[in-house]
Amino acid sequence: MDILATRILNYSDENGSEKALVFTVFEPAEAEHGDWACSYDFDPPISRRNVVARGVDFIQAFLHCLVIARSYMETTQGSGSLRWQGMRDCGLPESGDSSCPPLEIPATEDDPGGLEILATRKLGIPDENGLVREAVLVVYRPLQESADRWRCGFAFGPDEVARVRYGTGADAIEALLDALSLARTAFDTMVPKGWAPSEEAELLDCSDLPCKIGRSFRV
Repeated sequence: MDILATRILNYSDENGSEKALVFTVFEPAEAEHGDWACSYDFDPPISRRNVVARGVDFIQAFLHCLVIARSYMETTQGSGSLRWQGMRDCGLPESGDSSCPPLEIPATEDDPGGLEILATRKLGIPDENGLVREAVLVVYRPLQESADRWRCGFAFGPDEVARVRYGTGADAIEALLDALSLARTAFDTMVPKGWAPSEEAELLDCSDLPCKIGRSFRV
Protein backbone atom coordinates (compact mmCIF):
# COMPACT_ATOMS: atom_id res chain seq x y z
CA MET A 1 0.00 0.00 0.00
CA ASP A 2 1.22 3.48 -0.84
CA ILE A 3 1.44 5.99 2.00
CA LEU A 4 -0.74 9.06 1.53
CA ALA A 5 0.40 10.98 4.61
CA THR A 6 1.96 10.64 8.04
CA ARG A 7 1.56 12.68 11.20
CA ILE A 8 3.86 12.76 14.24
CA LEU A 9 1.84 12.67 17.46
CA ASN A 10 3.24 13.34 20.92
CA TYR A 11 2.42 11.70 24.24
CA SER A 12 3.81 11.31 27.74
CA ASP A 13 4.89 7.84 28.86
CA GLU A 14 4.43 6.43 32.36
CA ASN A 15 7.54 8.30 33.51
CA GLY A 16 6.31 11.64 32.15
CA SER A 17 8.83 11.66 29.31
CA GLU A 18 7.70 13.09 25.96
CA LYS A 19 7.54 10.51 23.19
CA ALA A 20 6.66 10.58 19.50
CA LEU A 21 4.21 8.28 17.75
CA VAL A 22 3.67 8.02 13.99
CA PHE A 23 0.16 7.95 12.54
CA THR A 24 0.05 6.74 8.93
CA VAL A 25 -2.77 6.99 6.40
CA PHE A 26 -2.49 4.85 3.30
CA GLU A 27 -3.75 5.94 -0.08
CA PRO A 28 -7.35 4.87 -0.74
CA ALA A 29 -7.79 2.31 -3.51
CA GLU A 30 -10.80 1.17 -5.47
CA ALA A 31 -12.17 -2.17 -4.28
CA GLU A 32 -13.58 -4.96 -6.41
CA HIS A 33 -17.21 -4.00 -5.78
CA GLY A 34 -16.73 -0.41 -6.93
CA ASP A 35 -16.40 1.18 -3.50
CA TRP A 36 -13.12 2.50 -2.10
CA ALA A 37 -11.04 1.33 0.85
CA CYS A 38 -8.61 3.30 3.02
CA SER A 39 -6.53 1.99 5.90
CA TYR A 40 -4.44 3.53 8.67
CA ASP A 41 -1.82 2.51 11.20
CA PHE A 42 -0.57 3.73 14.57
CA ASP A 43 2.90 2.87 15.78
CA PRO A 44 3.26 1.36 19.27
CA PRO A 45 2.15 1.77 22.00
CA ILE A 46 -1.31 1.88 20.39
CA SER A 47 -0.46 0.00 17.22
CA ARG A 48 -3.40 -1.12 15.11
CA ARG A 49 -2.74 -2.34 11.60
CA ASN A 50 -4.76 -3.11 8.50
CA VAL A 51 -7.93 -1.34 9.64
CA VAL A 52 -10.02 -0.61 6.56
CA ALA A 53 -12.58 2.17 6.13
CA ARG A 54 -14.79 2.31 3.06
CA GLY A 55 -16.59 4.95 1.03
CA VAL A 56 -18.23 5.60 -2.30
CA ASP A 57 -15.08 7.29 -3.60
CA PHE A 58 -11.50 8.20 -2.66
CA ILE A 59 -12.57 11.26 -0.69
CA GLN A 60 -15.24 9.56 1.41
CA ALA A 61 -13.02 6.57 2.19
CA PHE A 62 -10.24 8.92 3.34
CA LEU A 63 -12.59 10.86 5.62
CA HIS A 64 -14.13 7.70 7.11
CA CYS A 65 -10.61 6.42 7.74
CA LEU A 66 -9.70 9.50 9.78
CA VAL A 67 -12.96 9.38 11.77
CA ILE A 68 -12.43 5.72 12.66
CA ALA A 69 -8.79 6.37 13.55
CA ARG A 70 -9.79 9.17 15.93
CA SER A 71 -12.49 7.02 17.55
CA TYR A 72 -10.04 4.17 18.07
CA MET A 73 -7.40 6.53 19.43
CA GLU A 74 -9.81 8.07 21.94
CA THR A 75 -11.04 4.71 23.25
CA THR A 76 -7.67 2.96 23.50
CA GLN A 77 -6.14 2.60 26.94
CA GLY A 78 -3.03 4.72 27.36
CA SER A 79 -3.81 7.10 24.50
CA GLY A 80 -5.28 9.88 26.63
CA SER A 81 -2.16 12.02 26.54
CA LEU A 82 -1.82 12.02 22.74
CA ARG A 83 -1.48 15.47 21.18
CA TRP A 84 -0.79 17.06 17.82
CA GLN A 85 0.02 20.76 17.61
CA GLY A 86 -1.26 20.93 21.19
CA MET A 87 -4.70 19.56 20.19
CA ARG A 88 -6.20 16.68 22.13
CA ASP A 89 -8.20 15.57 19.09
CA CYS A 90 -4.88 15.30 17.22
CA GLY A 91 -6.44 17.29 14.38
CA LEU A 92 -8.58 14.34 13.24
CA PRO A 93 -12.25 14.79 12.36
CA GLU A 94 -15.12 13.51 14.46
CA SER A 95 -18.53 12.34 13.36
CA GLY A 96 -21.26 14.86 14.17
CA ASP A 97 -24.17 16.89 12.87
CA SER A 98 -23.99 18.31 9.39
CA SER A 99 -24.45 22.01 10.16
CA CYS A 100 -21.45 24.08 9.09
CA PRO A 101 -20.39 27.62 9.94
CA PRO A 102 -19.55 29.62 6.79
CA LEU A 103 -15.91 29.82 5.77
CA GLU A 104 -14.20 32.55 3.81
CA ILE A 105 -13.62 31.11 0.36
CA PRO A 106 -10.15 31.95 -0.98
CA ALA A 107 -9.81 33.57 -4.37
CA THR A 108 -8.91 31.37 -7.32
CA GLU A 109 -5.38 31.38 -8.64
CA ASP A 110 -3.92 30.41 -11.99
CA ASP A 111 -2.97 26.76 -12.21
CA PRO A 112 0.84 26.85 -11.80
CA GLY A 113 1.21 23.60 -13.74
CA GLY A 114 2.62 20.37 -12.43
CA LEU A 115 -0.11 19.78 -9.84
CA GLU A 116 -0.85 16.07 -9.42
CA ILE A 117 -4.49 15.08 -9.27
CA LEU A 118 -5.15 13.09 -6.10
CA ALA A 119 -8.91 12.54 -6.36
CA THR A 120 -11.98 13.57 -8.32
CA ARG A 121 -15.71 13.50 -7.63
CA LYS A 122 -18.56 13.86 -10.12
CA LEU A 123 -21.04 16.42 -8.84
CA GLY A 124 -24.51 17.46 -9.88
CA ILE A 125 -25.25 21.19 -10.20
CA PRO A 126 -28.65 22.56 -11.26
CA ASP A 127 -28.89 25.39 -13.77
CA GLU A 128 -31.41 28.23 -13.65
CA ASN A 129 -34.05 25.92 -15.18
CA GLY A 130 -33.46 23.17 -12.61
CA LEU A 131 -31.73 20.90 -15.08
CA VAL A 132 -28.78 19.09 -13.54
CA ARG A 133 -25.42 19.29 -15.23
CA GLU A 134 -22.30 17.36 -14.31
CA ALA A 135 -19.33 19.09 -12.74
CA VAL A 136 -16.15 17.63 -11.29
CA LEU A 137 -14.42 18.40 -8.02
CA VAL A 138 -10.67 17.99 -8.55
CA VAL A 139 -8.44 17.66 -5.48
CA TYR A 140 -4.70 17.88 -5.97
CA ARG A 141 -2.01 16.15 -3.94
CA PRO A 142 -0.83 18.32 -1.01
CA LEU A 143 2.54 20.02 -1.44
CA GLN A 144 4.95 21.05 1.30
CA GLU A 145 6.01 24.69 1.15
CA SER A 146 8.05 24.83 4.36
CA ALA A 147 8.68 22.81 7.51
CA ASP A 148 5.24 23.63 8.94
CA ARG A 149 3.18 24.76 5.96
CA TRP A 150 1.44 22.66 3.34
CA ARG A 151 -0.99 23.63 0.57
CA CYS A 152 -3.64 21.48 -1.08
CA GLY A 153 -5.27 22.72 -4.26
CA PHE A 154 -8.81 22.06 -5.46
CA ALA A 155 -10.86 23.17 -8.44
CA PHE A 156 -14.27 22.68 -9.99
CA GLY A 157 -14.38 21.60 -13.61
CA PRO A 158 -14.82 21.68 -16.41
CA ASP A 159 -15.37 25.46 -16.32
CA GLU A 160 -12.85 26.37 -13.61
CA VAL A 161 -10.37 23.54 -13.89
CA ALA A 162 -7.59 25.98 -14.80
CA ARG A 163 -8.34 28.06 -11.69
CA VAL A 164 -7.25 26.63 -8.36
CA ARG A 165 -8.06 27.42 -4.74
CA TYR A 166 -5.94 26.17 -1.85
CA GLY A 167 -6.42 24.80 1.61
CA THR A 168 -3.51 25.08 4.01
CA GLY A 169 -2.25 23.27 7.07
CA ALA A 170 0.72 22.29 9.18
CA ASP A 171 0.94 18.92 7.42
CA ALA A 172 -0.55 17.12 4.44
CA ILE A 173 -3.55 15.80 6.40
CA GLU A 174 -4.59 19.21 7.72
CA ALA A 175 -4.09 20.86 4.32
CA LEU A 176 -6.24 18.19 2.66
CA LEU A 177 -8.99 18.51 5.28
CA ASP A 178 -8.89 22.29 4.94
CA ALA A 179 -9.18 22.05 1.15
CA LEU A 180 -12.15 19.70 1.42
CA SER A 181 -13.94 21.95 3.92
CA LEU A 182 -13.42 24.93 1.61
CA ALA A 183 -14.64 22.89 -1.34
CA ARG A 184 -17.82 22.12 0.61
CA THR A 185 -18.37 25.82 1.30
CA ALA A 186 -17.69 26.75 -2.33
CA PHE A 187 -20.06 24.08 -3.61
CA ASP A 188 -22.82 25.30 -1.28
CA THR A 189 -22.64 28.70 -3.00
CA MET A 190 -23.14 27.01 -6.37
CA VAL A 191 -26.42 25.21 -5.58
CA PRO A 192 -29.73 26.17 -3.93
CA LYS A 193 -29.82 25.70 -0.16
CA GLY A 194 -30.76 22.15 0.80
CA TRP A 195 -30.48 20.86 -2.78
CA ALA A 196 -29.09 17.40 -3.45
CA PRO A 197 -28.88 15.42 -6.70
CA SER A 198 -31.22 12.48 -7.15
CA GLU A 199 -29.84 8.99 -6.74
CA GLU A 200 -30.86 8.20 -10.31
CA ALA A 201 -28.43 10.83 -11.59
CA GLU A 202 -25.48 8.91 -10.12
CA LEU A 203 -23.94 12.24 -9.19
CA LEU A 204 -22.81 13.33 -5.72
CA ASP A 205 -22.79 16.53 -3.72
CA CYS A 206 -20.37 17.78 -1.05
CA SER A 207 -22.52 17.30 2.05
CA ASP A 208 -20.20 14.59 3.40
CA LEU A 209 -17.12 16.81 3.20
CA PRO A 210 -15.81 18.14 6.53
CA CYS A 211 -16.97 21.20 8.43
CA LYS A 212 -14.19 23.28 9.94
CA ILE A 213 -14.49 25.00 13.31
CA GLY A 214 -11.24 26.68 14.31
CA ARG A 215 -8.70 23.99 13.59
CA SER A 216 -11.11 21.16 14.33
CA PHE A 217 -13.08 19.22 11.74
CA ARG A 218 -16.41 17.41 11.82
CA VAL A 219 -17.78 14.98 9.24
